[in-house]
Amino acid sequence: MSDVESVTLTFFAPVPRGHELHYATFHLGESGVKVAFVHDVTAGVLYASDRLAGPLGSHAAVQDPLGVLSKFSWILDHQDRGRSLGSMCSAEGDQTRTRLFFTREVAGYR
Repeated sequence: MSDVESVTLTFFAPVPRGHELHYATFHLGESGVKVAFVHDVTAGVLYASDRLAGPLGSHAAVQDPLGVLSKFSWILDHQDRGRSLGSMCSAEGDQTRTRLFFTREVAGYR
């Protein structure tokens, strides 16, 4: 069995078990603003930080969020692709959290 990875997000991302996912983090130039998205590739659902609602608010973004963000000033920090093992979502007041568990996709030889 592959190692279990997990990330903690400040938005809801209830990706069902078994779904293929793409997770990426970005920052905005010198401002230090950090954001993330989780793309449930299987279902075609995109979960993201509030700051990405504008740039990712199109049909094209649901197909290729990384491609859409490359047209803006966001700089990619990290990305993972894998399969969801499930998630735990919580909310208290205006604070939301998701703990997302997944197995990382192993890159093949080229």
